[in-house]
Amino acid sequence: MHIEIIDAQNRGRNYNYLIACPETKEALAVDPIAVDACLNIANERGWKITHIVNTHEHIDHTGGNEAMREATDAKLCAHYLAPINNVDIKLHGDHSLQIGNTVKFEVLDTPGHTLSHICLFAYDLNDVPHLFTGDMLFNAGCGNCLHGGDVDKLYESFSEQFERLPDETHIYPGHDYIDNNLRFAQSVEPHNPHIKGLQDKLLTHPRPYVSTLHVERLVNPFFREDSNEIEASLRAKGFELPLEQVRRKDIFLALRELRNSW
Repeated sequence: MHIEIIDAQNRGRNYNYLIACPETKEALAVDPIAVDACLNIANERGWKITHIVNTHEHIDHTGGNEAMREATDAKLCAHYLAPINNVDIKLHGDHSLQIGNTVKFEVLDTPGHTLSHICLFAYDLNDVPHLFTGDMLFNAGCGNCLHGGDVDKLYESFSEQFERLPDETHIYPGHDYIDNNLRFAQSVEPHNPHIKGLQDKLLTHPRPYVSTLHVERLVNPFFREDSNEIEASLRAKGFELPLEQVRRKDIFLALRELRNSW
């Protein structure tokens, strides 16, 4: 499979993605708000965009739908409950999508950031797995639940959907928030050497940086609820956690609340 990362170059630092079958040149566009850039790259590569997938309903992910549909006649796909206009294929968590002969996506029903959010887990027999996460999972962070979301469901999606995926899975988020997320991660786990190591790496690494679930499990506090240092940091910041049998969920919810105002 071929993956093209398109930096929308907007204030929200959105990323759009084109994923193409190398045999048939058919392609899927994920949240393509940078319509012209997506079309130009598809034309340069000789790809035909046949499907558009919205990970969720927020305008910074759906704003290019109609222009892209008009230019390509692609089918629009989204969560079956998403309040998005003109959806052709309504997706459930047990659905799969295939592009061309070689690219297959497992649809993950991942409520949290919104209640109708999906992620795409892409794989073929000759490639490592790839996860397109929208605004659920960011590099070193996760999405907020302030605009139609639910933090309990956010935790469930992390613990039930993402935890089962292999370490080698490459991560493709909807925004580039990695620098600020790493600063937050360091603020709650200052002695984690992997956080500083990644910060140093990013000083010279070209953007975009594509992490893996292995990296996320080392640096992302929302995967690290069993860290004693994170628990101690939250207590020091005034969070009232149980004195005994602190659950991973308790830590996750406290982290998300802290991140909202950080």
